Amino acid sequence: MNWLQELLSDKNLEAHLSAFIKCYGKPGLFQALQSYTNMQQEYICKTKNSMSKIPIGDIFYLEINKHTITIHTDSNIHQKYGSLNHELKYLPHAEFVKCNKSCIVSIRKIKSIYDNDIILTDNTKIHMSRTYAPQVIIAFSHFFGTKPRS
Repeated sequence: MNWLQELLSDKNLEAHLSAFIKCYGKPGLFQALQSYTNMQQEYICKTKNSMSKIPIGDIFYLEINKHTITIHTDSNIHQKYGSLNHELKYLPHAEFVKCNKSCIVSIRKIKSIYDNDIILTDNTKIHMSRTYAPQVIIAFSHFFGTKPRS
């Protein structure tokens, strides 16, 4: 018996998977699996003197001032030297988006978008520039499985 048959022989698991797929479809299952995988990933914050592992799911946003990047998480603030475009390469593309020239935001942490402001789940308000607004709205809509209004 292969591993998939073994999993599906568990009737409780089979019922949960069937209900999930019936409700959200196969794309929803793939998105849930990808989100889980991304939540297990870690972001490495490396400075001259230290190195920290930060769970991707803990990051709210990254902002830059000159060449100092500040990473805001659930419980800490970390700083390092670099560029946002470089950091964006190391974050999951489906979960992080640039919202202005000096900020990358976690789509997972967005609670709402109102006018040109993004409100995060911790009630932090971040300005969204007109240049990046379409990307943010599309990414937010895709992440939560909705389509943006025309």
